[in-house]
Amino acid sequence: MGLDRIGHVRKLYAYLSATRKGYLDVFDKADWSVLTQDRGASHGSIRDVFVHMMSAHRGWFEFVLQDKAAEEERLDPAKYLDASYLRSMEAKIDAALREATRRLEPSDLAKLHADAKGREHSTEAILLHMIEEELQHRGEINCMLWQAGLDAPVVGYMQWVRGDAPDA
Repeated sequence: MGLDRIGHVRKLYAYLSATRKGYLDVFDKADWSVLTQDRGASHGSIRDVFVHMMSAHRGWFEFVLQDKAAEEERLDPAKYLDASYLRSMEAKIDAALREATRRLEPSDLAKLHADAKGREHSTEAILLHMIEEELQHRGEINCMLWQAGLDAPVVGYMQWVRGDAPDA
C-alpha cells in the first residue's frame, strides 16, 4: 500500500533533512571567503542563499503555520560567522520542521493561514511550496559550489530512498 499525502510530505521532509547535512559538510571544509563571496545569486553568496532558505522554513513553520506571521523576523546572514553557526541554526530549524511534520493530521492540510501580507495559504500548499523552495535554492547553491571548484553534495530522491547515496 502506498503512502497517503501526509506520509509523502513526511518522507520528502526526511529526505530534505538528511541530504541538507551534505551541504553543511561541504561548508565545514570550504574556505569561508568562498561561501561569503557575492556571486550574484538570488541572495548573493552561498551562505546568504542557505540562510535565506532556512529562514524561509523558519518563517513558514514557526510563524505562519502558528498564525503568528506578524511576529516573524528574518534571519540575518551577516550574523553567521562560520560554518558552525550555519550548522547550529540548521539543527534548530530542522528540529522544528521534523516536529511539525510529525504532528500533522489529515485535517490540518486544508487549514488556512495568513502570511505577513495577509494572503491565505493552506497548510498543504505551504508544505509543498517549501519543498520546492528548498530544492530551487539548493540548485543555486550547487551552481555556486561548482563555480568555486567544489563538489556539490547532490543526492537525488530515488537515490536516497534506495539508500545508496554516497557518504559525505
